[in-house]
Amino acid sequence: MCFGRLQPLSTPPPLCLGERSQPFRSGTKDCQSLAIRQHSRLTFRHLSRIQVTNRLSGDPMGYVADLSKGGLRLVAKQPLGVNGCYEMCLHVPTVGDRTREVQIVVLCQWGRKDARRDSFEMGFSLDRPSEDYTRLIGELMPKRRD
Repeated sequence: MCFGRLQPLSTPPPLCLGERSQPFRSGTKDCQSLAIRQHSRLTFRHLSRIQVTNRLSGDPMGYVADLSKGGLRLVAKQPLGVNGCYEMCLHVPTVGDRTREVQIVVLCQWGRKDARRDSFEMGFSLDRPSEDYTRLIGELMPKRRD
């Protein structure tokens, strides 16, 4: 069952298996690269960021730092529980002051405190396919020349 309530990270992150069945703590670079970075990512560094809200309550959750076909990285003021399932609404800037809403259900894979800012970063994988999300990624990914 998914939830949208913010939860502090009170327990150590779960283990995942890296190459050669060596355990890594979820949230380490080795574990992240195996689980999350299977796809090219789009990184957002401009002011018109994609804001994220809880789909059920409408509460702000943070903003998207990068996107890929398999998930996203969220920057937030509060950490979310690793292994938690969340229903999110992405508010994608379009023309003018308008936004397009893309609803997704995701699982939190890892979380860490950002040492440079007073915020947390969390990595999420898609829990269910989303046509709107797939279309968004297709529109944002640079077109390759063949």
